[in-house]
Amino acid sequence: MLTSFGKELRKLRIEGNVRLKDLAAALGVTSSYLSAIEMGKKPLTLEIFNKIEALVKELNLNTTQLRKLAYLQIKTINLEHYAEDERNAIATFMQLSKKKKLKLLKDRL
Repeated sequence: MLTSFGKELRKLRIEGNVRLKDLAAALGVTSSYLSAIEMGKKPLTLEIFNKIEALVKELNLNTTQLRKLAYLQIKTINLEHYAEDERNAIATFMQLSKKKKLKLLKDRL
């Protein structure tokens, strides 16, 4: 079953006329690995997401929804380059339920 992130990524790939195997090659991962990310069987990392976002932007496609969904799916975030108050805010946000995170993100856009 596709995750919300996986559905959005697939939709953008189709809009951009990009096959899974071509996107995987551009990311430097295998097709099966990228498919597993879409299906939620492998974790989405911030590093992979940043690469995906950059490639999707090159296709002149909007990544706003993809970004929101990625942040809900990413399990770990490297906070070392953030100020302490920003790290605390992020930590607080990450402890919220998925429903509250979605509401906050929706309200901000």
